[in-house]
Amino acid sequence: MAIIRPFRGIQYNQEKVPAPNPVVTPPYDVITPEEQEGYYQKDEYNIIRLILGKIYPTDTASDNRYTRAARDFEDWLQKVILAPDLLPSFYAYKQTYPWKGKRETRWGFIGLTRLEDFGKGIILPHENTLASPKLDRLNLLRACKANLCPIFGLYSDPGKKINALLEEYGARENPVIQLINHNEIGHSLWAISEPELINIISNEMAEKQLIIADGHHRYESALEYHRETQLIRTSPGKDDPSGYIMMYFSNLDDQGLAVLPIHRALRSPNGWFDWAGFEERARQYFSIQPIELNEKNPDEILSLLEGLDKGRAGFGMYIGKGKYYLLQLKDTIDPEKVIKEPLPAVWKTLDVTIFQTILLEMTLQMSIKTLKEQEYIGFTHNMQEAIALVDQGVYHWAFFLNPTRLQDIKNVCLAGHKMPQKSTFFYPKLLTGLVLYRFSQG
Repeated sequence: MAIIRPFRGIQYNQEKVPAPNPVVTPPYDVITPEEQEGYYQKDEYNIIRLILGKIYPTDTASDNRYTRAARDFEDWLQKVILAPDLLPSFYAYKQTYPWKGKRETRWGFIGLTRLEDFGKGIILPHENTLASPKLDRLNLLRACKANLCPIFGLYSDPGKKINALLEEYGARENPVIQLINHNEIGHSLWAISEPELINIISNEMAEKQLIIADGHHRYESALEYHRETQLIRTSPGKDDPSGYIMMYFSNLDDQGLAVLPIHRALRSPNGWFDWAGFEERARQYFSIQPIELNEKNPDEILSLLEGLDKGRAGFGMYIGKGKYYLLQLKDTIDPEKVIKEPLPAVWKTLDVTIFQTILLEMTLQMSIKTLKEQEYIGFTHNMQEAIALVDQGVYHWAFFLNPTRLQDIKNVCLAGHKMPQKSTFFYPKLLTGLVLYRFSQG
């Protein structure tokens, strides 16, 4: 199944960059333009200059965000701002974070995995990709010839053997990197280079299927880049360094793996929503209950959602002016019969599927084309932000969803299907800049 191996990771040289906080960032695709500018100002060697360089009106084919990233990458290596490890390693990665009134811990590790076409069933996607982001990441690969941040992969290990090994190693060795960032998430990294431990991890992972949690665009870009390199190599082979990708491996069965809900904010193409008409149509499928919430703590609605019968999808709803509702699918409605797409039951019974098909398409009569274009729908994992967007008039209504269950993600992927759009927000996100993989380093 999955072929994984250690590598000589490239890291910031602590003699020249003693503190990691000024040079690391979240994943590139969650960084706003304002945050991008902030990271640029934070440090001249911040990883933002490599993963998400600025675009200027004067950019040309020979001077652009990708060529500048490659130039800076090479310059930092020459100045030994970045330096490769001496020995191939797996990198144990521990994150601690505030969660429901306590601190939770997630263990995983970073290594290389051989690229595999999705059709082989070894590495599985869980969402669709778009052409533009793939081209962006492909251009960066072509320029830098390196993985600048790991993709996020999931595997299943109910016995938690690898987790136990990582925790034991972390308890007896000092981390090579340790920091707490602005949102109180702790990050610790260890380089595991002992051959015995490397063999144990590699052998344990050998029979695993992998599910991509975050990084689909980067994975597909890496596949395309590898195909390009194979075409120009005189002796193409599977051990070409570009045939591997840097991945963070997280155990699906680890309670420290959290999934946040992704809430929706809607704007009507007609300029307004007809509440009476919506309520009449919605009651064909849902019970609708007005709820009183403490204005200072509207998050109470999430507790109500969490307490709903897991067999029936439910959603919170905010229509402005302090008016909240709780919608729950009626027990007389069978999603498998109502939803006409030729897809398995595990897909049709997902909360996000029911929301998109029964509520948006069938009740609000929003077309699939309208939803895909995302002109009238916004997404956020922050409930307060969704409420504010309605109160500010940016959107008309907001809907609050339960988080997708990990077992549902696993079941959909193993059935050979992908999750509906914007189904998952894995938390916490990985830091970028802890370790890099340069193909020439191997």
